Amino acid sequence: MKMESDEIISVLREEISGFDNRTLRSETGTILDMGDGIATVYGLNNAVYGELVEFETGVRGMVMNLERDSVGCVLLGREDGLGEGSTVRRTGRATDVPVGDAMLGRVVNALGGPIDGHEPTVTAIEPGELKYKVNGQWQLAAVSGGFAEITPEYAVVLISSAEHPEEIDINRADAARERAEERLRHKQSVVEYYNSKAALARAMARLKTRGRK
Repeated sequence: MKMESDEIISVLREEISGFDNRTLRSETGTILDMGDGIATVYGLNNAVYGELVEFETGVRGMVMNLERDSVGCVLLGREDGLGEGSTVRRTGRATDVPVGDAMLGRVVNALGGPIDGHEPTVTAIEPGELKYKVNGQWQLAAVSGGFAEITPEYAVVLISSAEHPEEIDINRADAARERAEERLRHKQSVVEYYNSKAALARAMARLKTRGRK
């Protein structure tokens, strides 16, 4: 169990250890060509196969082809408003969809949003970064775990806490990370193990969001 704890700590720490200005510059790319639901994008130097990306219109896409100077992304929505010169942003996470009993018998889009006209789907969310739009501008926040109610047009997120980058005290977040790591190494029970794991994920999300300010 100790080996598992150390591995978790190592993986989560690596997520922010390399964050610097060079990484920040590679987070955003530009569309070189668009057609038939495929966008050729320049500038996403650190993108990986299967990664979820977001276009300037809010449409999501998935990295499917890695070339020397560009990447090919499959759009998971409409091309309207996109073309040569449009910007594309990395999300840093793999493309995935909600799973569970709530999805049984539903008709959903490529990202799990219901399109059958019935009630929204509900899925659990883990601590991490949340990106949302206010008055046409995208905002970032570090959020705790909670639930999301997903519709084709929007999602309602229910969480216990959210912090914008400027609200995060990086020293306190780093101290919280150290405390969680220490608890993981000296856990007394299964419950304490998972509580400490969740606390570490929250601390890492705050540090990562603060780093994007």
